Amino acid sequence: MTDTVAAAMTHSGADSESVARAADITLPELENRLAHREEFSISELLGLGGFFRIHPADLIAGRA
Repeated sequence: MTDTVAAAMTHSGADSESVARAADITLPELENRLAHREEFSISELLGLGGFFRIHPADLIAGRA
């Protein structure tokens, strides 16, 4: 799921600060999740799904 979020960031060209805001987390929290030190919560994935216009289930399944 983390790799899928990272790929969506790259594909969309979104900056880290915008992605963190969409997930309603801080930039350091986003960096921890992207570094595989913490998992994204469901509520964060819902925010990211809306931001990237990807169904959250696709983020979870790695199909973004």
